[in-house]
Amino acid sequence: MRKTFKAIGYIFMALALLRVWFDFSATTLQDREFKLAETGAVWAGFHRESLLGLQPGVERYLAPWIWESVIAPILYTPLAPILVVIGVFFLIAGAAAPKLR
Repeated sequence: MRKTFKAIGYIFMALALLRVWFDFSATTLQDREFKLAETGAVWAGFHRESLLGLQPGVERYLAPWIWESVIAPILYTPLAPILVVIGVFFLIAGAAAPKLR
C-alpha cells in the first residue's frame, strides 16, 4: 500500500511538472507573459459540458454555498499547484502508512 501511495504521489508530481511545461510553452515561447492555466480552463478544454453541468448539479443536490465557497475558488486556482498538493498528500500518506505483516 505504501508503494502504491508513493507511486500515485510521484505521478501527480510529474503531472504538475508537465502542466507547468505546457503553460510555459503556451505563454513564454509565444512571447506572452508566463501564466499558469486555471483548473476550470483546463477542464473546459477537455470536456466543457461536464464543467457546465457541475454548477447546477452542486447547487441543486448539495447546497449553493458549496459552489460559491469551495468549488468555484478551486476552479480559478492554477492547476499545477493543486496537483503538487495532491502529490505531496499521497507521498506523505505513503511514507506514514504502517507496514503490515
